Amino acid sequence: MGDIPPPSPTSSATHQQHAHLRATLPVPNPTTSHWQTPEHRLARHRTTPNLPTEADIVVIGSGITAAFFALHMLIADPSPAFNNMVVLEARTMCSGATGRNGGHLVVDGSARKERREWEERVWDMVAEIAVRGGSRIECEWREVRNATGWWGWDREGWEGVKRRVKRDREVYGENYRVVEDEDELKGLDLKGSMGAVVSGWGRAATLCPYALMETPVVGIERDEAAGVNVVKTKDRGEIRAKHVVVATNGYVSQLLERFTGLVVPTQGQMTALKPVEEGRLLKHDYGLEGLKGQSGLIEDYAVQRPWDKVGQGAIMHGGARQWVKGGGEGVSDDSYNVDEAVEWLRDLPQRIDVGTHASQLELLKAWTGVMGYSRDGAPWVGAMPGMEGVWVSAGYTGHGMTNAPGCGRHLGILVSAALRGQDWREAERKSIAEGTMLQEFVLSEERIAKAGLL
Repeated sequence: MGDIPPPSPTSSATHQQHAHLRATLPVPNPTTSHWQTPEHRLARHRTTPNLPTEADIVVIGSGITAAFFALHMLIADPSPAFNNMVVLEARTMCSGATGRNGGHLVVDGSARKERREWEERVWDMVAEIAVRGGSRIECEWREVRNATGWWGWDREGWEGVKRRVKRDREVYGENYRVVEDEDELKGLDLKGSMGAVVSGWGRAATLCPYALMETPVVGIERDEAAGVNVVKTKDRGEIRAKHVVVATNGYVSQLLERFTGLVVPTQGQMTALKPVEEGRLLKHDYGLEGLKGQSGLIEDYAVQRPWDKVGQGAIMHGGARQWVKGGGEGVSDDSYNVDEAVEWLRDLPQRIDVGTHASQLELLKAWTGVMGYSRDGAPWVGAMPGMEGVWVSAGYTGHGMTNAPGCGRHLGILVSAALRGQDWREAERKSIAEGTMLQEFVLSEERIAKAGLL
């Protein structure tokens, strides 16, 4: 492969160049995700030929944030305080980042203690809904161990990780450990890595995230006299709603311009690779860091789908942002692939033992998606300042599967309180006190101002 295109995706020059680019609407002709083949029967579902003119709640977006918001409003609340809810999607169901990601639900072992414990609670909530409750959802759920390998490009980062693991051993003991022994690294099927961090408590899983459509929203305006928000669509008219939930992640600045620079749309590359040995499964959910050109928030990841007619045992391998000009920052177009990134991802056998001596795996499908990278590294969740009745959850920084479900549920708690005429701020404070929301996620004027100085 050729040289990595300068500047580095995490360099200050690149960030300054792209950070203020406002997102566009989702493009109408995205690359096709392996998760969404064949197309689900509900992919283009519309419940009515025409939009209703009014609704208690309008949800913009149909990904995992919207799903867990709706789940709370419809099921978790025993006596819903609303009569109707409308979900609007610019393209097809779950066609944004949720339906285009790597399919890995994993707790970030490198996060600080409070953030890690929050992610563990969200992981448990998703597991309960997916497979441990009264009915099992067919979503290819498979619980695995997570192993994050480190290569020599970012040795300073590796030393920092080792110090953090040593510090946190007091809390997690042997469940979170560093591996540097050559034989043990070989046992993890890692090739050429100088070390790995292995999470032993089991909170990692792979799943298919794709299991009202084609209605792009182009604006939200407040009608103060009527006390409602007016949701304007591109070509289907408008809906007047008491509450509007914006669950569009990387596209949030297209609707809410104040998020320009706070949540940066960022293109990511994904591939589905054909395994060589039929029936063989990867031993772990893998993270790959410290590879050539990687730094900061850039990493690769790999999971495997089940061996069935749908999953085909495909190895889902994504990342390679170091091979994308500017790291994909500021790009809200998922209609094309980046050839250099695809070729790098096909080189997976050079980094993980997948049962072949070949240097590359056959490509089944390649596609891109748009993530939302937060300016201060944390999601933005809560009431939109200065816009009564507008609620937001966005900016998962490539880690949405483990954060979005809890954030969507939290918005459900806040909106339920507001619909009942209760103090939603008190509900927010209670969630923080109970650990179902983190203070660092809360959307506020103060946080916006502080992030603008970063």
